[in-house]
Amino acid sequence: MAESVVGRRSSQPMLAIFLLLAGIYLLTSGGHTYASDEEQIFGVTTSLVEHGSFALNAGTGEPPIYSSYGPGQSVLAVPLYVAGHAVATAFPPWGEAYITRAIISWFNPLVTAAVAALVCLAALRLGYGARPATAVALIYGLATMAWPHSKTFFTEPLASGLTFAAFVVLLEGGGWGMRAGQRQIRYIISGILATLACTVKIQSGLALPLLGLYVLYQAYQQAKETRRPSSFILPASSFALGAAVGLGALGLYQWALFGSPLSSGYGNASGVFSGDWAKGLYGLLLSSGKGIVWYAPPLALMPLGLIWLYRRDRAAALLCGSMALATLLFYGKVTFWHGDGAWGPRYLNMALPFMALPLVAVADAALSGRRIAAVTLATTLILAMPVQIAGEAISINAYIEMQDSERQRHFVPSQSPILGHLRLAAAQIGMAYDLALAPNSMVLREGFSYSEGDRDHGEQLPRWTLPSARIDLRPPASDNLLVTLSVSGCRPIPVPPATLGLRLDDTQLGGVAACPPRRIALLLPSRPSHLQIDSPAWNPADAGIEREGPLGFYLSRAEAWADTTPMILRGNPIPIPPLPAGSVSLRRWESDYRYGHWDVWPWYLANSGLPTTPSYLLATVWAGIALGMLGAGALLLRSAITDH
Repeated sequence: MAESVVGRRSSQPMLAIFLLLAGIYLLTSGGHTYASDEEQIFGVTTSLVEHGSFALNAGTGEPPIYSSYGPGQSVLAVPLYVAGHAVATAFPPWGEAYITRAIISWFNPLVTAAVAALVCLAALRLGYGARPATAVALIYGLATMAWPHSKTFFTEPLASGLTFAAFVVLLEGGGWGMRAGQRQIRYIISGILATLACTVKIQSGLALPLLGLYVLYQAYQQAKETRRPSSFILPASSFALGAAVGLGALGLYQWALFGSPLSSGYGNASGVFSGDWAKGLYGLLLSSGKGIVWYAPPLALMPLGLIWLYRRDRAAALLCGSMALATLLFYGKVTFWHGDGAWGPRYLNMALPFMALPLVAVADAALSGRRIAAVTLATTLILAMPVQIAGEAISINAYIEMQDSERQRHFVPSQSPILGHLRLAAAQIGMAYDLALAPNSMVLREGFSYSEGDRDHGEQLPRWTLPSARIDLRPPASDNLLVTLSVSGCRPIPVPPATLGLRLDDTQLGGVAACPPRRIALLLPSRPSHLQIDSPAWNPADAGIEREGPLGFYLSRAEAWADTTPMILRGNPIPIPPLPAGSVSLRRWESDYRYGHWDVWPWYLANSGLPTTPSYLLATVWAGIALGMLGAGALLLRSAITDH
């Protein structure tokens, strides 16, 4: 009876955390992959659905090539792939690669929200109240790199979630009020979960001995309490049995694909552990570009949290500390310790829930009125939010493209991705303001190809237009507005020359022959207005020119004066091109910083060039589900905190 009451008291805060964070993550998801690692995992999922094979090159008739990653995540992602493929049928074929990945990008938002719910459950099972338990779950979910990392299709969220779930199961595995059979089942489940993590990421095996020691400690406590040897033997053997199930499944998979149960897709890893330990540990902990104290500031309070948690539950505190230390030591020796292509220290995500859990003791102290705990925790949370928002707003690949020096990105403070993303975001906000609101402006707003001038110095012209181009005029108060345009409607033979059609807002200004090139002077009302210029479309390929079309006319000069005051010419030197079809070119399109991307799915969908109706329907369903989950989670969370 007591256990069922605890279960009911735990389920509401857990569900609230899951729904709230899943809604936030789905709203802020990028809707795409970021790295070739993710494409490997996605490729296996594709092969499973399309060919019933784990081979990345299934269906080619060539010798099979297998992923270096375990099969776990690829298998679990199959339903989302099927859903994405079905949704993609409503779009043109060239949009299939984008739409399928957009739907499969739901995977880690749901997984990361579930891990946060497990953090909440672990805190509750350790005896903390609903308020500190939900607080630490929100700290994990919104104040660490777990949030930006949820945008990816990397394996760390699922692997860490399965490992942490194995620990959470054990938190009640030693409950004296439970029947012996129930306790043994929990130990078996824990062993299975811990080894299933290895099918997702083989490095998860690092946690097995630590969890095993935790089981032995619980077994010792049970034997000491009951004074029966079986109380020690059964927990250990049950956990080992569960582990054997998971490891056996992984061994069969590796045997079938790589010829030996002990051979993984990573092959010979002898050169992997040749890194500089001092450099790796410093990089993971303190470096300006990857140090976890900068990417998850609340974790600076982890030592204090461990001390306070130790007073409540020694074994849990030791396990959390050991997981953090083992992960640091393991990846600190790896040559690619930084796990680049991700926000912050990617590989420390493997231990992130264990590192966050001790903060429940700090949150409990802060909520209980201990001023020092409240001030220090609040300070780290204030520092954390702009860091996570910077990681959310801008694609990490955009900054890597700008600053391709690893040494500078990792170890030079001024070149830290955190500052780089904030600078990019500020520049993009400034550009958006210039294009939409800046006064005294002549804006090349829509229908322009890329500038052929010195784009590094902001030269807007010369450039070709598209068949329909719009110039926004926002003059200061004046009596006269003079606009001059130097245009050419001449095209290579055999394409006929163009006559331009001009319209000011809803008023037709007439047609202008533009070949030979000419200068057009327009005296216009001195008020905000839109100048629309239409010209017959032509395709450079028709004249043997290697360039994407269709194009309109050539604009070499554009000026405007309000009385004698010159207006500022503004525009985006490189307008966003249409969505490409291939996976590699798609990833480049999504990470080209020159396009001013905001790394959230509504931005990509709106600028994809995909048909409006299915795009609108997809956006409505996506946002509706996310907002519904967020709203339900917020209501449940309020109720859970009030009731408990």
